[in-house]
Amino acid sequence: MRILVSGILGRMGRAVVDVAGEMGEFVVAGLDTKRTSIGEIPVYSDPEDLPTNVDIVIDFSTPEGTYSIAEWCLENRKPLISGTTGLDDEVMGKIRELAGIVPVFYSTNMSLGVALMGEFVKSAAKFFPDADVEIIEIHHRRKADAPSGTAKTFAQLILSARGWDESALTYGRQGFTGERPKQQIGIHSVRAGSIVGEHQILFVMPEEEIILIHRALDRKLFARGALTAAKWLLRKKAGLYSPGDIIKSKLEG
Repeated sequence: MRILVSGILGRMGRAVVDVAGEMGEFVVAGLDTKRTSIGEIPVYSDPEDLPTNVDIVIDFSTPEGTYSIAEWCLENRKPLISGTTGLDDEVMGKIRELAGIVPVFYSTNMSLGVALMGEFVKSAAKFFPDADVEIIEIHHRRKADAPSGTAKTFAQLILSARGWDESALTYGRQGFTGERPKQQIGIHSVRAGSIVGEHQILFVMPEEEIILIHRALDRKLFARGALTAAKWLLRKKAGLYSPGDIIKSKLEG
């Protein structure tokens, strides 16, 4: 598998290079804000200079970078894996446009463990409809967006399972807030040190509580997930896919 990495100079981009080598895959080029190289891998700063003899693109960049590489993939009909967070409607629209032509895999968290946890979250939200739900996400001090995309995804799964709309979401609490409404999901963000990533989902009832926790110990986890998704995606037809689709195929297979 010949891979082009967008955002190759970032922590996740470099992790993809390292894990690709461990998995026997080949990163043939990279895209970032400056032209340089990583060992024998050329890094370009202009998408127009990118080689087209690649099988797939893996993107861990910025919203602007994701939009740019999605346009390049559209022009060159290349499948895309993107784990960039903080995408707005315009960038997601470009991703959906691309998914009409080639297979595209998008997720704010490339861990298959997180994807499986999502299935647990949906089940718990349905099975315990009266439980109070709180989401706590913890990340390193350099993370730019809050709450995390993964926390938002978990929140959407719970909203869908319970038939609630986004008015049920509250982001942190301060001051005199009064009694907790029945239809509410609290989302809380912590930024500290070099924590790779942790997500806790609390389902609290009068006589018991369920706490689901996923803790990432090394960012190579996300790189390995992206590379696993890339191998899976190359066998798929055009469309927009997520880790849940991989979990579903494994559970059914």
